[in-house]
Order: sequence, then structure tokens, then C-alpha cells
Amino acid sequence: MKILYISYCTPYTRAFHAGGQTFNYYIRKMACQQNAEVDLISFCGPEEVENVDLADEGICTHLVIRPRGVRRLFGRIVSINSKYNPCHKYCTMMTTYSVKMMLDRIKKLKHKGYIPDVIVLEWTQILLMISEIKAIYPNARYIASEHDVTFLGMQRKVEHEQRILAGIYKRLRFKNTRKRELVCLNQCDFVFAHNNKDYELLISEGINREKAGFIVPFYHKSGMEHKRKNNNILFFGHMGRMENITAAIWFVERVMPKLSDLPCQFHIIGGGAAEELRKFASEKVKIAGFVESIDQYFSEALCFVSPLIYGAGIKVKVIEALYSGITVLTNRVGIEGIPVKDGEDYYHCEEPEEYIETIRGLFAGSLPELNARQAIITDFSMETAFSNYRKIILDN
Repeated sequence: MKILYISYCTPYTRAFHAGGQTFNYYIRKMACQQNAEVDLISFCGPEEVENVDLADEGICTHLVIRPRGVRRLFGRIVSINSKYNPCHKYCTMMTTYSVKMMLDRIKKLKHKGYIPDVIVLEWTQILLMISEIKAIYPNARYIASEHDVTFLGMQRKVEHEQRILAGIYKRLRFKNTRKRELVCLNQCDFVFAHNNKDYELLISEGINREKAGFIVPFYHKSGMEHKRKNNNILFFGHMGRMENITAAIWFVERVMPKLSDLPCQFHIIGGGAAEELRKFASEKVKIAGFVESIDQYFSEALCFVSPLIYGAGIKVKVIEALYSGITVLTNRVGIEGIPVKDGEDYYHCEEPEEYIETIRGLFAGSLPELNARQAIITDFSMETAFSNYRKIILDN
């Protein structure tokens, strides 16, 4: 069976974001199946090309290199409407120039005689192109891989926007994205959400339950036992993403000043730290940047915090922290989609005072340190998830 993946991001072993790591896991596993012939068409940054290692699994990869310099400027000029119009069919997530680049690459593959049986659309950006892709390959079976329910993340940005004009713009974009995302999902033969919470959300929005399911994200499994050796408070994630930057700054400004009397430090770990975050570096706030392995940090620290204000999808960094055995403090956004219990597997904190009180309790030993590894092992089996994923793609 010929399976064509069309993706907004290129998967590879050292992908820096959780979605890329999840995609890398599933496409490689699929390529190892005896009756599967896997091809990939994907956007790719020029700086990423040397990292692409899918040929190791026999995956034929066709890259659409994102333009730089003059070509990038030209693309933006000719795509102003799609880039900034909140009511455009690509919802400001794709430009008409980028869409043309992708469609030209797909047409070139078809011209060479390639006809896929199944087409898997990775990320909402590609999903929004389904009508154009179906015009090229009308007889394929279409499967959507929804890394996030994108309109949910946009809705949360609307809820936290204080500026009037920006709020109006974001609300228009949210409403259009919700409509377009659901219309495009309903054009697919099957939809994979990346967690049960998003699956139930899509069902509540009218997606046919018989044509939908969910998989679990790929997550790193720390092999180290948690043995606290310091009083560090950890924050971990890709620090080029605004939801992580906002959450880290919120903690620095709202929580850390109230812990000034404790001998503890807040360690922000993850690549891409923006200058607006680095200005907070001090004796109490450490900007660690990218690290090869988070295991040692998880193993020795007091706790892990994830005070996310907005975002969508399941938070892989929270799953990894829970699996590591470190005590986790997070809120509604951070824990959504992860079936663990407050006070047994993690500590639920929303307001600054709740984080402060819990950290002081852990520090003093009046609150127990929690370990949720077994809960994660039970509910997030990647092997079981792939078995179901394989069955849907190959057996239908």
C-alpha cells in the first residue's frame, strides 16, 4: 500500500518540537511495516535539511524548502491577503505562495506516475489545503493528523487579549479557523487527534465518532530515578514559543518574588530563549537554554512547574515530567488531556498563591513529593497507540 504523508514540518530524529518528534515516531514505525510503502512531502527550513534522516527507514522524502531572502520577501508581498486577512480560507496560517509551492511539488510527483492509496495530512496548515490536494488525487483515502485542535488555542488567545482592536482581529480569526478546520476535517475519511481530550472536543463539534480516533504523543522516557539533591524549580519547553515565554515570565514575576527567602532557584530549560526572557536572568532565575538531556535535571530538582496561560493540545513536557517521577505543579491548561489526579499524581495550581504555598510545603516537607510514572505508563502506551494507528491506515 502506498502511503503519502504531506506535512507542514519535517520529522527527524533530533526535531526540537514535540509535534516533530511524534510525527518522526509514527512515520518511521509505519515505514517498517511489510505492506507499507511510505513517501513524504514536507515543508523544510534550509537549516534543517542536513538533519533529515528518514532515508534510514527507506522513506522517500520530497522537501519543499521554505524560501529565504528575496524569494521570501516576494512570497510575502504576493500573499498579503492570505497572510493577514483573518477571514481568508487559510486562516493566516498559510500563504498562497507557500500553498502554490506545496501543490507544485505534489503535481510533480503525480506527473512522475506516483499514485498513493492513502494520504495523511499532518498539521492543520496542511489540512486547510485538502480541497486543492483532492483535486490532484481524487481517489485516495484521506486521513487527518490533528496535532492540536488549532481553533482551541486561538480561542484562548482571544480570552486573554486586553487590547480592543487586537481582540476583534483575533476573534475573527478564531471564528473563521473553527469553521474552516471543522469543514476540512469532515472532508477526511478518518481523523486522528493526538489525545483523548481533543478527540472528545472534535466529537462534540460534530465530527463522526466512527471516523475518528486518537493516538498518544511521543515522549521521552527518563531512565533515572528521582532522588532530590537540590531545591531547583524547573520549567522546561521550547523557549521560542510564545506560550512558554509567557508562562515562564508569569512565574518569574508573580511567584518567585514571594520565594525570595528560600534558597531555591528557578531554572528555565529549552532552546530558543528570546531576549525578552533573558533579561530576567539573575541569581534566582537561571536561563539554561538547550540541554542534550533533561534527565539529570528531572532527577535532582525539587519540582517542575508548568503555569501555562494559553495553548492547545496535550503538553508533552508535562507527560515527560510526570513520567520522570519529579513532583509536578501545573494548571488547567497544562494538565488537560492527561488523566491524573490532583494531590495523588500532581499538584493543581492556578493562582500564584497556590504555587507559592505548594512549593513552600514541598520545601518544608509538610507536603509529600508525588510520583506519577505508573499512571503515565498505563495511559500513554505508544505501542498500543501505534497498533491502532496502523490498523486504521493499512486495514481499511
